[in-house]
Order: sequence, then structure tokens, then C-alpha cells
Amino acid sequence: MHFSLFDTHTHFDVPDFDPDRKELAQQAKAVGVERLILIGFSESRFADLIRIQHELNQLQHAPISYLAPGLHPFYIEQHAPDHLERLEQILKQESCIAVGEIGLDTFLPQHKQSELYLKQKQYFTDQLNLATQYNKPVLLHIRKAHADVLQILKQQ
Repeated sequence: MHFSLFDTHTHFDVPDFDPDRKELAQQAKAVGVERLILIGFSESRFADLIRIQHELNQLQHAPISYLAPGLHPFYIEQHAPDHLERLEQILKQESCIAVGEIGLDTFLPQHKQSELYLKQKQYFTDQLNLATQYNKPVLLHIRKAHADVLQILKQQ
């Protein structure tokens, strides 16, 4: 039986893949990966995320690549309000398949601190609002926070 694969969660934009990104993409295609999503996690990586997506889509014998920019909750301490503005610019200017990787994460003790957790909730809500505004689905990251994510989603 032959079927095609859609890798919904790649971080091909990170520097770890710089030496062999093109070869890995072509190998993925060779084993049946027809499409992949480059999922975002930090505003500092957005330019590379977009650049890599364009580069991968120029390759022959590579999966079709889609963008899903977002501000990951694990990196909440790095996120600033202008990062949400940059995310919105990308949603306006680029062809994005979704907003991600967004959600809530309380895996680390510091992420349970009320100030940081409230910031996570606010950024999650703000990104959900952007997804709604631009009619995009969301790609969720949830770790030890499922009840709160469900509550926020129900309020939307």
C-alpha cells in the first residue's frame, strides 16, 4: 500500500540543519513525505523560518513546505509585545497554513509562577485572536496545562 506523508511539525529552520537541510528534505520526499510544516516558536527565528520555507519550495524532489509561525509558550520569557505585531505582519504578507506552535506549558517550575503563566495565557489568547482574525487553524503545544487550554478555547 502506498500513501503520502504530511509532517505536521518540523523545525527545519534551526541552525542544526544548516549543513544538510536540503539533503534531508530530499530524503524525506524519497521516503514518502509529500508535505511538511515549518512550525514557528520564536520571533527571533521568523526571518529564517520564511527564508527556509522559500528555499525548500525551490528544491526539486523535496516536500512542499508550509509556514505556521507562532510564539511558543516554553520561550515566554523571550517574547515581547512587538513580537505579536511581527507575527501579524507575517500572517498578512506570507501564505501561512496555520498559527503555531502556541499554547501553554508548565513543565518547568518557573513556568508555573503566576506572572509568567499569566503572560503565557495572554500570548496564547492573543495568538488565538490573530488566528481567528486571519481564518487560520492553530497548532497547539500543551504540556501540563490541558484544563486551562480547554477553558481558554471554550471562551473564544
